[in-house]
Amino acid sequence: MATIEIICNIDHNFVKYCGVMLTSLFENNRNEKFHIHIFATDLNNKAQRILSDITERKYRQQLTFHFIGDELPANLPAIVAGSHITAATYIRCFMMPHLSPDMHKALYLDCDIIVLGSIRPLWDTDISDYALAAVEDQTGNDPAHYTSLDMNPDSLYFNAGIMLINLDYWRKHDAQQQMSQCMKDYNNRIVQHDQDVLNRIFEGKVLELPMRWNMQDFMVRRKLKTRRNTSEQRRTELPATVIAHFNGRKKPWQAKCINPFKKEYEKYLDMTQWKGERPHTSLAFRINRLTFPIAGMLGLKNTYVRVRR
Repeated sequence: MATIEIICNIDHNFVKYCGVMLTSLFENNRNEKFHIHIFATDLNNKAQRILSDITERKYRQQLTFHFIGDELPANLPAIVAGSHITAATYIRCFMMPHLSPDMHKALYLDCDIIVLGSIRPLWDTDISDYALAAVEDQTGNDPAHYTSLDMNPDSLYFNAGIMLINLDYWRKHDAQQQMSQCMKDYNNRIVQHDQDVLNRIFEGKVLELPMRWNMQDFMVRRKLKTRRNTSEQRRTELPATVIAHFNGRKKPWQAKCINPFKKEYEKYLDMTQWKGERPHTSLAFRINRLTFPIAGMLGLKNTYVRVRR
């Protein structure tokens, strides 16, 4: 079978989480051949060695590091102070010159995810007529957001954390130049960083995927905020989740995260050099957590639904 090309972009803060994500990918796709492309502005030798040990030594997969420096413009759209988002998120907008023209397709994966099954069906999805394939964003129902980006309110606003990318389309349409121009034209209107940029320039050229390929944090909450995906669709998709995405503010490596897929994250964490690491949970939070199911039933909190796999 053809090699599956995986793209990730990270900074030094996300090396551990990238390692856990890759472990979950390899463990659940044992018969696949991967080429992992790690994009970063800078990674020290220790970080590179950690990811190399996991990818090349343990799982016998191919790994290439790509370093982007001067390509990142100085006037990137502002990132709110204290956000878990960093300038590294924009790296994927400037990756094209680093990729071989022989690469026709790639699967971009954020590092705050875990892979729970085979990604072969996703990889085999036909995107020849599209710029990419992706899942609706978990809060893609804000009319003001569409208006701000000059987008048709009936179009798909997708989550950019998992994207099956048609690299030939990006080259043909000079996507990198379009993204750079969009950052200039919409600089003060961009809220969701490069995700806004990608949605703006690829409007109408995105194949919508089922939720199972990007089960986002708020898609596992009692109250869905999506516009195109319904509770009925979730009942089918949730047990079939292949990629769980911890894209909320509370990550599975943090004490206050109670996402039901957190135990799966810890399972793959324990297959790495960080085995047994758990965040400290205060007694007050543990007591407060006992009230969450009741608060959810009363509509006081948008708590999580039960996940049965």
